[in-house]
Amino acid sequence: MSANILTYVVARPARGLNIPTSLQVRAIKEYLSKYNLVLSLPITEWYFSVTYKRLLESIISGRYTYMCVYSLRMLPELNTYYHFQFVKYGLERELSIFSVLEDSLVRMNDYVSFLEVNYQYAERRASYSELLSRYEKYMADTRLS
Repeated sequence: MSANILTYVVARPARGLNIPTSLQVRAIKEYLSKYNLVLSLPITEWYFSVTYKRLLESIISGRYTYMCVYSLRMLPELNTYYHFQFVKYGLERELSIFSVLEDSLVRMNDYVSFLEVNYQYAERRASYSELLSRYEKYMADTRLS
């Protein structure tokens, strides 16, 4: 497989995981080598108010068709601004995600389907697609005012 792979590590605790960046990079490198893929220098996200800014910028750039993370838990948390943005741009770019800990390759469409099946939005009782549509409408309405 010849592809541009965005490698992404976090230098902060991520939903119960606190893995040093050097170990994340090593695990990602070994994981990609199993598939004869080359590790590119990872984007490291530090803990700031705009934590996922570099991740989103990289996805929006359109340079990557794949990304690799240590765990899917290191992606933006559900129902947050950054998660909606991650899914929106990931779907637009047809992004696929390699996950070392879960030992899987997840296509963004499958990721959204997984969320719809496995997570219940108790407060809204809506599918993830409906939430994304509502969110986009909200953002459009907010920009106009």
